[in-house]
Amino acid sequence: MNELTVSVWNRQVLAETLVAVTPEAEASRFLGLVDTGSQRSAVSERVINSMGSSQDPVEYLDVGGIGSSARSTPAFWLWLGVELDPGRDQPIQCGQQLSVWRLLPPAPPNFDILLGMDFLELFEIVLNDRACTFRRN
Repeated sequence: MNELTVSVWNRQVLAETLVAVTPEAEASRFLGLVDTGSQRSAVSERVINSMGSSQDPVEYLDVGGIGSSARSTPAFWLWLGVELDPGRDQPIQCGQQLSVWRLLPPAPPNFDILLGMDFLELFEIVLNDRACTFRRN
């Protein structure tokens, strides 16, 4: 079965996430936090800088968390993905091109990507207090 299982650590699900400018480009790897409460995915400044100087914002969004006022941040067109069946000889890369917003400073200490529902909807997700499994829809 095409799936990826990651451990829940300190009540967080952190998955190795692939990021590229396009699906065909070589991907870089960053830790992504699964956030089912976020409608859209976001990336840190470090991710944007690693994609090279060709990354221009495609739009600007007003974003804010619960209890905070909205702030404008740029959004970038990037491909996000994960490797399914990572122990096999030929793991499957599953992802999609998304408009992702830049995480507002300060940068999170333990992840560079916030995986929102725009990305998570690609998978059937099984989550408990020990593990999170992504299965290809």
